[in-house]
Amino acid sequence: MLDFSIGLGSVLNDYSLRQLGRLGIQTVGDVLGYFPRGYQDRRNIPRISQVVAGGLQLATGIVASVTEEIAKNRVSVLKCRIGDVSGSIELVFFNQSFLKPVLKEGLQLVVAGKVEINSYTGSRQLMVSVLDIIRTEVDRRMALGVIVPIYPLSQGLYQSRIRAIILAVIEKYVGQVDDHLPLWIRDKLNLMPLNAALKELHLPTSPALCTAARQRIIFDEFLRFQMTLVEKRQVRHRETTDIRFVAMHPLVDRYLGLLTYRLTRDQSSAISDVAGDVTSGRAMNRLIQGDVGSGKTDVIAAGILLAIGSGFQAALMVPTEVLADQHFRRFSEQFSQLGIEVILVKGGQRSRERKAAMARMASGDALVAIGTHALIEDPVSLPRLGLVVVDEQHRFGVMQRMKLNQKSMTPHCLFTTATPIPRSFMLTVFGDLDKTIIRELPPGRRPPQTVFFPLGAIGKVWELCRNQLAAGHQAYIVYPLVEESEKVDLASAIEGHVMVCQEFPGISVGLVHGRLASAEKTDIMSRFKAGEIQMLVATTVIEVGIDVPNATVMVIVNAERFGLSQLHQLRGRVGRGADRSYCVLLGKAKTEVAQRRMDAMVQISDGFQLAELDLKLRGPGELLGTRQSGLPHFKMADLVQDQSLLNLAHRTALTLFERDSELTRVENASLARWYRSATPFTVETRLN
Repeated sequence: MLDFSIGLGSVLNDYSLRQLGRLGIQTVGDVLGYFPRGYQDRRNIPRISQVVAGGLQLATGIVASVTEEIAKNRVSVLKCRIGDVSGSIELVFFNQSFLKPVLKEGLQLVVAGKVEINSYTGSRQLMVSVLDIIRTEVDRRMALGVIVPIYPLSQGLYQSRIRAIILAVIEKYVGQVDDHLPLWIRDKLNLMPLNAALKELHLPTSPALCTAARQRIIFDEFLRFQMTLVEKRQVRHRETTDIRFVAMHPLVDRYLGLLTYRLTRDQSSAISDVAGDVTSGRAMNRLIQGDVGSGKTDVIAAGILLAIGSGFQAALMVPTEVLADQHFRRFSEQFSQLGIEVILVKGGQRSRERKAAMARMASGDALVAIGTHALIEDPVSLPRLGLVVVDEQHRFGVMQRMKLNQKSMTPHCLFTTATPIPRSFMLTVFGDLDKTIIRELPPGRRPPQTVFFPLGAIGKVWELCRNQLAAGHQAYIVYPLVEESEKVDLASAIEGHVMVCQEFPGISVGLVHGRLASAEKTDIMSRFKAGEIQMLVATTVIEVGIDVPNATVMVIVNAERFGLSQLHQLRGRVGRGADRSYCVLLGKAKTEVAQRRMDAMVQISDGFQLAELDLKLRGPGELLGTRQSGLPHFKMADLVQDQSLLNLAHRTALTLFERDSELTRVENASLARWYRSATPFTVETRLN
């Protein structure tokens, strides 16, 4: 541990406190948890004469001159020349006028940034991204000859200042940090003690130790969240409900007898899982995860029939009106043969239809309510709601799901998704649910043949469509936008519809997108399903749940704009019949990542493999979309890079609650205090 001998009082003043407040730092614990965004190894900084163009470069020197220019676009360009015994180099700062009075001649600077060659003068220029000003001997020892932490900052707070504050806090308080992990966990997993990890993260002594310190903090972040999910699941398993269904009601057998095919082993197993939950006396909270076309709808139907046969109501909530209409048509047709009433509730209904639907639901009679988020609106009453099914459940926020649950006293909850979810997401977003995975596809299903064509080869795509139309089949043409955007150079669905109509004269071409009125969307989709419309131009409104077995071609325009999971969902709209089907990716893969996505779609048909790759390529923030409000925020942990630590934390949380379900044992006292508190560290002293 380096000894810089600096007191907290000497670096904290009202100005510093205000600046720290902007960063959300108010307590000692906040300081300790304000981790660097990266590190720079400054143990051997080259002389200025050795700094070369290209890539990130480090340099240190004495300020010789400072000038400021205002460019035509009113951008401030601050230029500062620094030198050492070997030569000098010009530093460039964009829009940082506030630095001009600070960069005084004679001061030593340490800088990092990209070095370029000035096209007019031929001299080197360093575009500064990191700046350290050496004012004191302490500054020098903290910024030179060591591995330096680089912190995210607000304007007016410099790296040297935040480092000095953090150093002073560590010297005074880090010894007071209570290590909440029991010794047996630290020994078993070879984890660094907490106070040593905090010291190493803020005052790194070696890359290896810094990595070990990072692993300790990441494990703690994952463990706290995993403990929350495991405990929640544990509580749910103890939670009883008065809503108990009759085991395998005859209605289920009658429904299965109406089908023209036999269930797969995975479907039968999923139905058994659901039946076991709803007859156990405990409230079901189960996620059914199945790839596109795996037959989740039959599992949903079986769960609904168990509820109806037991005298309860069932509600099925879906993310789009198009999908609500399709489920309504399918279940109405099938359940009418069983004497079961199905009600549709959605935002675009006429007033008379909506009032009639709400009156039937409020009656308390056993029935099935299918709808969009309109189902959770306050006037909707389901007094005998026994089962809640949320289809494509990751598209709904946590609060939306809770509102539907509150329509009844502890209903059984069944969540389904056709979006393959990586294991790391399963352990975070859905870690409190029981899970059933349907991997097996029904007999006779063949994955679509997937091909990639550049936009210039669209003629070949139209030839494929003509051949399939001539054979009596149908085609989807999907665009990423509804209307042309001036900011994004992409073809739109409306423009595409005009072009397809011109390309295929005499062919019935429909257009569907999210901005159409509900009745229009329903009419168009019904006509496409009936075969009256041969080609359907659409946006991603048809991404999930649409079932038209006669459609054998899916053309996705500007495919590079979609993630792998979304492309896989769209591909799943074809290949639903016995005939060979095709998915055509049409676009221009400008980047390496885009090309990898296109290659993966062509080579891989397994949605679970694609989901794992999508997570690596796109990151957790985009994989399930912005509407997924259950995704936790971690300061340091990364769901892609740190999956092994996530798995360790999950297993550890399970073991902890198996050994001590209430965390009341003496050896778990510190762990329990940490877990129940709102802060990651035990020192909550306010800065002053």
